[in-house]
Amino acid sequence: MTSTQSATIKSARRLENGRLVYYMMQADAAFWESYWEHNTIDRRLFEDARQHGTLPSLMRLYRQYLPRDGKLLEAGCGTGSMVAVLQGMGFDAEGVDWAEKTVQQIKAADPSMPVRVGDVLKLDVPDGYYAGYLSFGVIEHRREGPEPFLEEAYRVLRPGGIAMISVPYLNPIRALKGKLGLYRGEPGDLPFYQYALSRREHMHFLRQAGFEILDRSGYDGFKTFRDEIRGVNRIFKLPKIGWRLERYLKQSNWVETRLGHML
Repeated sequence: MTSTQSATIKSARRLENGRLVYYMMQADAAFWESYWEHNTIDRRLFEDARQHGTLPSLMRLYRQYLPRDGKLLEAGCGTGSMVAVLQGMGFDAEGVDWAEKTVQQIKAADPSMPVRVGDVLKLDVPDGYYAGYLSFGVIEHRREGPEPFLEEAYRVLRPGGIAMISVPYLNPIRALKGKLGLYRGEPGDLPFYQYALSRREHMHFLRQAGFEILDRSGYDGFKTFRDEIRGVNRIFKLPKIGWRLERYLKQSNWVETRLGHML
């Protein structure tokens, strides 16, 4: 979305039953088509991602855990850039997304990109097909809960396969704001958009689906500060100290892992 569009979208957040609930727009296929259409999708995007692309806060997890002896799936691959990053790292990666127009744009820009239209709740592969399964910011968008996403992820992974699954994080800053009663937005007729989950609840859902937890980490801690602390963006603009604070927050491993926007 453009900054102009995002500024005009109404939203509300409320703490409900231990979860931070976001109301904004229904995260259906039409929403994601609209969301991705403002991103540039061309061959150079994928070439650059293969050669130079990284996700620094998750590189340790990629290198430590993702298997190289089988296929990886990014379930909900969006514009496909992460699939290209994984290819550049030497992984046999492919992507699935239900935004048909976006997938068509990817294939038009680079026919070699291994992406396809599909429903991550009902993947078109047999049991145990993948060695690794990646899902970044997908399972939190189901109002009734994430269980079907995780059950399908478990089904398509081979025994001993690795899943990396992230959700918006009800981190300590958000938890404190919740206790102070600072999430009191009235959704009115706004539709449900997503949950932010506590670490305990996210781990519970994963274990319930059959997964064993090997590791955990937050990421994108800088977004937490920008979203949750009023006035901090003005501080970043202050001479002498603003850029130093911004650099610290972006580079701090503690901020990333403990206060990440995502878990």
